[in-house]
Amino acid sequence: IQPDNTYSTFVSFDIMLRSIIGGMGTVAGPVIGSFILTPLAEITRSFLGGKSGAHLMIYGLILMAVCIFLPQGVYPGIKKWLTRFQSE
Repeated sequence: IQPDNTYSTFVSFDIMLRSIIGGMGTVAGPVIGSFILTPLAEITRSFLGGKSGAHLMIYGLILMAVCIFLPQGVYPGIKKWLTRFQSE
């Protein structure tokens, strides 16, 4: 275990980003954010290379899209969408 990799700023940012994307203030939000960002990170690292930093640009684009279209996160948006279809 190397301290530079284990306790880096990126790891802290990655953990925080998962809760922001999924939905802060909920239990399921960080879990949903992890289910979105973990496969995305692995796919971008395998296709674009791990050292290029392209996955960070994609993280930034996703964060901007969520902040614009779903400011409360993905989980409250999904919950609202599902309740709308259940009431019809």
